[in-house]
Amino acid sequence: MSEANSISRLALETQIDEQRLKLLFDTLHAPASLTRLRLVLFNLKAALQVGQALRSFLFGSLDAEIFSIDDIDRLLIVLEPRENSGFTPDSQWIDESAESRGIIKEHPEWAMLIIGRSNPIRQQNYIKHLYIVLFCAILQRKRHDNLGSEIDVGCLVMRKLATGKTPASYLFEVSDSWSLYDYLQALKALPEEVFPSWSGVELLVRKIDEKLGKTRFVSGRKAEGSVVERVERGDVDDPNPEGPVSELHIYQSQTDPETKNRARASGLHPAEVEDLRAVGVRYSSVSPTANFDLRDHARRQSSQIQHLSSLNQRLPFRYQQLTKTELAVVAALPMELIQSARPKKTVEGDTNGSVESQYNEYVAGLIQLLLWLGRPLKQLLGMRIYRQLDELPKAVEALAYVLEDDVFVLPIRSPEWKRKLSENDRYLLEHIGGASQASSEHRIMVSSPIRFRRMIQFIEEKYGELGTGRARYLFPPRLHGALEVRLSTELSKCNRQKDVRLTPLRISQALFDEITMFSTDWVDASLLTGHVFTITEVASHYYTISGDDLEVLYHAAVDSLRNRLAPYLGLDIRSLYDFEQTLPNEADHGSKLNVTPQLVKTLVQHFKHELAMAKRREPGVTAVHNALTTYISFWVLFCTGYRAVNDLIFRIQEIDWASGLLVISDKDDDYQSSSRIVWLPPKLLQQIDLYMKHLEVMQTKLLSSTQAWHHVHQLLREPTEDIPLLFFIREDNAIQRLTPESLREQIEEYTLPINIGRHYLRPRLRALGCHAEYVNAYLGHWQIGQEPFGRYSSMSPLEMFSQISPFLENLRLEAGWTPQSGFASA
Repeated sequence: MSEANSISRLALETQIDEQRLKLLFDTLHAPASLTRLRLVLFNLKAALQVGQALRSFLFGSLDAEIFSIDDIDRLLIVLEPRENSGFTPDSQWIDESAESRGIIKEHPEWAMLIIGRSNPIRQQNYIKHLYIVLFCAILQRKRHDNLGSEIDVGCLVMRKLATGKTPASYLFEVSDSWSLYDYLQALKALPEEVFPSWSGVELLVRKIDEKLGKTRFVSGRKAEGSVVERVERGDVDDPNPEGPVSELHIYQSQTDPETKNRARASGLHPAEVEDLRAVGVRYSSVSPTANFDLRDHARRQSSQIQHLSSLNQRLPFRYQQLTKTELAVVAALPMELIQSARPKKTVEGDTNGSVESQYNEYVAGLIQLLLWLGRPLKQLLGMRIYRQLDELPKAVEALAYVLEDDVFVLPIRSPEWKRKLSENDRYLLEHIGGASQASSEHRIMVSSPIRFRRMIQFIEEKYGELGTGRARYLFPPRLHGALEVRLSTELSKCNRQKDVRLTPLRISQALFDEITMFSTDWVDASLLTGHVFTITEVASHYYTISGDDLEVLYHAAVDSLRNRLAPYLGLDIRSLYDFEQTLPNEADHGSKLNVTPQLVKTLVQHFKHELAMAKRREPGVTAVHNALTTYISFWVLFCTGYRAVNDLIFRIQEIDWASGLLVISDKDDDYQSSSRIVWLPPKLLQQIDLYMKHLEVMQTKLLSSTQAWHHVHQLLREPTEDIPLLFFIREDNAIQRLTPESLREQIEEYTLPINIGRHYLRPRLRALGCHAEYVNAYLGHWQIGQEPFGRYSSMSPLEMFSQISPFLENLRLEAGWTPQSGFASA
């Protein structure tokens, strides 16, 4: 039944004006079926009754204008089944199963009101929150035609509380005298372990308070072919930004099914697919950016238009590195601020110094942390402080400083992982491979390379003891806005006086560059400093490193930075702060798939054993051929880092037998910008040659009428693109295509991903000392415009493989890969 017919029936039976009923259901964003109508009205009435004390402070008379409790009572009376009544409500109207599936996405407010009458969550405190979220959603729809996800996520919070997914203990009291601003502040003040569960409500209420609609564009929700203009500032930290003042991006949405399917295959949501059609930039006439050639920008623009196909690409403007002089200015600035905050002459009654020096101690501490921790400003403002290690929570996601031990606690970002490890996965990795158990803390502790205790003393002398609240903030949240303004003011003043170009972002990137100088790897620098972009996000999925190695790398970088700065500051290197690392960091960080050499060696031994047993026991060709194909497939996977795609293995005619080079395209787009060159070592080439001889002998053992015989015949005589090199044979001598699923079937109790070769290659190559740039190029990790063999790249494939081949040969010997003959020796 349509919604119009339903409303007409209800209006006729209740004698309520039909337009008034339609307004009621439109306001609730009701589905056409009006499913669970009685339950929704029952909970709506409860919300209106509880909200009577709140409405004047929160929403004025908004609810009185829309809802009438008398109308809701009349509807509830009609929906109660009665004898001798000519009106029979639809069964789905009076269904009270409290199941909201099927309508959540399109009708979040209605779904939120489907709460069972016996649900213990239906208490006054919960109903107050329900009332606030409901009317925020109504007001947001009334104000804005173009909405984001704020209503969906706000209603989701209330549904999770009703279903028990979020503990009822996370509810907090709402005062009858609160304004909407007071409610928003209460949400922001929630403990850090509780706030994520309320973040959806906070977003909705904040947008109501700030009168914001949709703040981010997603092209898939626009009409086909629409053009969108987007302007982004290059640097909001400084009034005279470095690089372009703004960039104008013109995108055109693509909504044809073919483009959507390609986006879905590459891991993107189809709604995010759009093509960049043009890029424009605007520069300030006094922009101090050094050595920026407009021709370089033209090339970058051309590359973007040719390749960029998604908003998910992150192409941040890379700031020029700080010079040694600028680094010295930054290092000296904190003590200059401390000195300026101390009045030269004490004035009676003046204990806070001048307005210009207000919060100087806090700002000095921020600058020290920006330089020596290298973390983004937002992370530093959320830093905690503890007196002893015993006070440190087991799970802390924020930066922290432990005063007595003089150590910084650095959270290490763990790559998001869609697939959870099974018990068998852990058995293979930890018991068979000997990998250490994955760390649940995701943090390391490093000794402070500077006298940060003294900075804490300066702050506490003026502002009292730090970290006294439950959240233990080093920088009080109420001061964050003021501290950002003061930091920007001090840096701008320093820029004018000393003719430098300092911004918080440039300062925080100094340690990132120093770490990269030691390790050559952006992933190491990203894990330690928290600066994230596409390359570091992707590569960290396949990278494992111990906490101790990260700590050693951090201290080597800061020690190098201190030694380089000492002459510019007039300091003797021998007088620098002598720190000592006493706390261990034994856990591994990075990929959950910590594939050790021992695991690979065990797999190789298993594959060889299965092949030998098949030769001895099986009279036919199936077991031997499938065992040999499995062995070669995993050798290729562990040697090249092949991704787990359906078209798993290359064709025989694609191999360059002279050099061993091979071009593969295991994850690419229409422009082939992600194709990569891999190298097959001589022993692997020898194995493939033996495999071809194996096929010749196997063909003589097959009947000419079978599919397997014809496949081998065509592969040996006239190979074409549709004839794969590696394949499996079924019991009926039919061909089975080599795919991740069919390969997994060949190994009993094997549950790990097929692409574990990538999780093995990257950390092993880096541990052996291979340059990270070569590793990224070999595994296909690069951003648009960074293609290692593109038009403007100076990297040579032969140069890369001359550097990487010794490491690959070491890995082959370490694992025990050797050519196997199959039937070739028969």
